[in-house]
Amino acid sequence: MSTLSIWYAPEDAEHGQLIAQAQSGKFAGRSSAWFNRSELMEFANRLATYPLPWGMVVTLQGGYWSEAADDGLTQIHLRLAFQPHDRTGRIRVSIILADPYEDTQADELANSANLYFLTTYNCVSAFRQELLALIRGESGVAQLQGGEE
Repeated sequence: MSTLSIWYAPEDAEHGQLIAQAQSGKFAGRSSAWFNRSELMEFANRLATYPLPWGMVVTLQGGYWSEAADDGLTQIHLRLAFQPHDRTGRIRVSIILADPYEDTQADELANSANLYFLTTYNCVSAFRQELLALIRGESGVAQLQGGEE
């Protein structure tokens, strides 16, 4: 059984912590990252694309950002990516869950999990609706189930 569960803990009206827990096969992990609410809404809206164009990847990722504005993430703590797997309508879900680390000399000591599973457009649509309700504070959790694999 493959699953992704998401919780949202708002800090204020515009920001909050997204907590993710995932399992695929015998592997599992849990992590979190901070996001602007508008970024989460934009991600949820992009998940509504049907069908996803071949080669398109809908991604949400957070962690530690570089102090230089254009350098991007220096550490990824949470990454969710959705893309077409094949032409039969299956969606590949890729998840990175990682602990933050402060010692740049020992970054290989940080725990992380890379998980992958397949799901369907119907499952992604249900997850998207739950995610929107979660962001609006109308629900406690959003869950994505793996489909036929």
